[in-house]
Amino acid sequence: MQFLRWSKIGGTHACRAGSGLLCGARAFPLHRHDFPEVFWVAHGAGTHWINGEEHPLHAGILVMIRPGDAHGFRSDKQGVLVKNIALRPDVLAHVHRRYFRQDDGFWNGKNAAVPRHYSVSPDQLKQLNAAFDELARDSAGLFDIERFLLNLLHLIHCESGSNEARQLAAYPGLPGWLARALVRWGEDPGLFSEGTPALARLAGRSPEHVARVLHGSTGRTPTEWLNGMRMGYAAKQLEVTNRKVLDIAMECGFGSLGHFYAVFQNAHHCAPRAYRMRYQPRPI
Repeated sequence: MQFLRWSKIGGTHACRAGSGLLCGARAFPLHRHDFPEVFWVAHGAGTHWINGEEHPLHAGILVMIRPGDAHGFRSDKQGVLVKNIALRPDVLAHVHRRYFRQDDGFWNGKNAAVPRHYSVSPDQLKQLNAAFDELARDSAGLFDIERFLLNLLHLIHCESGSNEARQLAAYPGLPGWLARALVRWGEDPGLFSEGTPALARLAGRSPEHVARVLHGSTGRTPTEWLNGMRMGYAAKQLEVTNRKVLDIAMECGFGSLGHFYAVFQNAHHCAPRAYRMRYQPRPI
């Protein structure tokens, strides 16, 4: 098995961008390297060998390879177009120290047997291809590389369980089933109008059991929790949009505008209109 070293292929460069149409049963044989890389499929289909496993490839598949991973590619005669960004090891180490010091698995899981194969949307694929073109230019510098990495890691962490883990960490002391239900409840304002039964449905438990566990762990009832999420959402809508207060109140699940005003006043110590005037910039 071939072993690639950065000192041989990258030298003093901070990254190397490459692309190629890989065709055949041994389009790119198994190999290892001492540097990290990220690749994605621009079009076509094939198979990725990685640490003894096989994973299908199609347009939009993205994988972050760790130093030491053994991987290779094969495809049919039509080929699979792969774009690759290889990184000098100290560049990724710098990003780790600066932004992910407490997360050793930030680059696709330090201890996972096989890196995860992510699937990005067509729009995200276009963004990745545009970033590739920038990094492929000789004028690309450390700023361009760091920007690319941060955008990539933001995309991956928002689409992966890492983001869920950070969300669940905001609910210490709660059982996992309830923490996950609260995360899902807060992510979908469309559930606000369903009221507290939505939490029980998401949790898969009876309303009485959910209320008892939630109050015992947080001191808050489901209704108090729901109104807190509603008021957080309403405040953000008032800050960043010009939507009518009535429309915001109805979206939050309030059948009475007076009730909405009372709950908002209690949460933010001012009326919705005053809140909007405080936080929205005034025209010059």
